[in-house]
Amino acid sequence: MHCCAATRRFNSANPKRQAGVAKPAAKRSRPIADDERDLWEALRACRQSLAAEHDVPPYVIFHDKTLHQMLDERPQTESDLLQISGVGQTKLDRYGERFLTVLRSVSVLSHK
Repeated sequence: MHCCAATRRFNSANPKRQAGVAKPAAKRSRPIADDERDLWEALRACRQSLAAEHDVPPYVIFHDKTLHQMLDERPQTESDLLQISGVGQTKLDRYGERFLTVLRSVSVLSHK
């Protein structure tokens, strides 16, 4: 079967999906304020380190949206961290303590 025929058949089976029509652009995250930059970079470095250790892309550890929420809410306990979107029990068990260490240490440094 020719690829165009398959595309036409796919598109006719799903009228909402049209060939050549791009998905809407993802909503951009808010900019990082200057006073949040150190914590943002520390969270990203922690994620990158864990991703390298587990041989996965960083977004598998946590998406940027999850890091942004950590930045906004500054969880200090496992219970707090579980309230962050994208953090479930499995990720808490695997990565929670490392992220909490970052959140606690940078929070302490920024309040001195």
